Amino acid sequence: MRKIQKGKPVWLLVAEKEIGQKEDPILENSRIIQYHSITTLGALKDEVPWCSSFVSWCLEEVGIDSTKSAWARSYLDFGHKIKKPVLGCVCVFKRGAVNGHVAFYISETKNSIRVLGGNQGNKVCYSNYKKSDLLLYRWPNK
Repeated sequence: MRKIQKGKPVWLLVAEKEIGQKEDPILENSRIIQYHSITTLGALKDEVPWCSSFVSWCLEEVGIDSTKSAWARSYLDFGHKIKKPVLGCVCVFKRGAVNGHVAFYISETKNSIRVLGGNQGNKVCYSNYKKSDLLLYRWPNK
């Protein structure tokens, strides 16, 4: 499978189609539960943190082995490390000493990184994160 299509990594094209998926305050969003189903956690609630489940689902949808983990920092060991970001690479951010956030790189400014990810304001959307919270960039091995 080709990694790039229409100038973008194929997993990023998958992620873009999911923009707008969000947690439902009354019913569980079955799509978010589907993201969770890819992980070893297999959560059945859409309120369970799901950024890593979303990244895993997008990668698996195009035949790339993900970490299959619901823990964002599991992506610290995914694929291989790259020094400079490229469109669609995996960005891992810190949140405290052990927690984190994971999403796909879109662009950056002097102080922030724009990413497309899940569980950003409880939905799939573009968001900005501080560069100072970035742990590293990763790219799939395949």
